[in-house]
Amino acid sequence: MKTVLTLILVASMQLVGNPNQIQKEKIQENGNLTINLKNVNVKNGGTIYLVMYDKQENFMTPNKYKSAMVNVADEKFEILFEDIPFGTYAVSSYHDINDNQRMDFSENGMPKEDYAMSGEMNPMGPPSWNDVKFQFEKDGQEVDLNF
Repeated sequence: MKTVLTLILVASMQLVGNPNQIQKEKIQENGNLTINLKNVNVKNGGTIYLVMYDKQENFMTPNKYKSAMVNVADEKFEILFEDIPFGTYAVSSYHDINDNQRMDFSENGMPKEDYAMSGEMNPMGPPSWNDVKFQFEKDGQEVDLNF
């Protein structure tokens, strides 16, 4: 009887495997995110500035998560952010035509330079986090910003 129990124990250990040798599957928590800039008016030249926010309380403040800039003369309108944690983000950008490193506005508060946001922005008012946020959920995901 003792021999039978020992055989059962040894067989069950081989089926289950040694816990020290079992490798746990690593769950991917980060990935690469590509931002595609669409409908850029290249004849205006200048620079496109892009800011990514990772928190609602930081949205449209200087407290950005990531940023990038693209020289419009390069005509390469794809920005790759690598090793970004999956989560909720918002992206805003503007086309700085006169290269003064700020968004220019007319006297009535309307932007003089083109801009774009992630999500679905209300064109008749300032952007809100809830309108422009998106879920970054998989490696290689792409987000289009339409100027």
